[in-house]
Amino acid sequence: MTEPRILICIKSCKRDQYNGYNDNCRTTWLQDLRGANYCFVLGNGATRLHPDELILDCPDDYNGLPWKTKALCKYIVEQDYDFMALVDTDTFVIPDKFLSSGFDKYDYYGYFNGEIGKPKEVYWCLYAWASGGSGYTLSKRAAQFIAGSDPATKSICPELKIPCEDLFAGQVLGPYIERGELTAAHDPRFGRSWRGDYKVDVTAHFQADSAGRAIPPDWMLRHYDANR
Repeated sequence: MTEPRILICIKSCKRDQYNGYNDNCRTTWLQDLRGANYCFVLGNGATRLHPDELILDCPDDYNGLPWKTKALCKYIVEQDYDFMALVDTDTFVIPDKFLSSGFDKYDYYGYFNGEIGKPKEVYWCLYAWASGGSGYTLSKRAAQFIAGSDPATKSICPELKIPCEDLFAGQVLGPYIERGELTAAHDPRFGRSWRGDYKVDVTAHFQADSAGRAIPPDWMLRHYDANR
């Protein structure tokens, strides 16, 4: 049986590239990655400084993340990957646990904020979605639907009033899940450990409070050391 082709996509930007966040991943959890490819995903205005960086035709700022995810899904389909995983530069991952989590049995997999496939589950008007910071996975089929959708109409958070990429994915895929055309599953092991809690089930996400997303320099390393 042929092993699925998997690409772990780390959503980055020119700012993260220069402030060392990409390097934090390279020198910790990416050292242990086996059985999947990976890339740091940047947008317009960024320069490819390392072979593992992918520059796409999309915005490179925080509010442009839904368009970056759309462009990335198009890339996944074109490159014929079977699955993609999306995480942030402030996401710590235990690769072997991530890859053996069971995501490959579903089209959409991660830590969801409500009942999956139920309309008006979140904010009384939205489908639940999997957390981008905790990390989620998509099959190629799910990526095709996102690649063909418009973030401008499906990504605005009613509370924050800004575009959100993980919300965007949930709203595109929610109706297909509701109709039984796609499968999805919640995994509580994703993203539960963060900041000062360094032991991790599968992933951890710092969840920075400000748009500047300042992460302590040793945060990723402390997680890596605690889980070796």
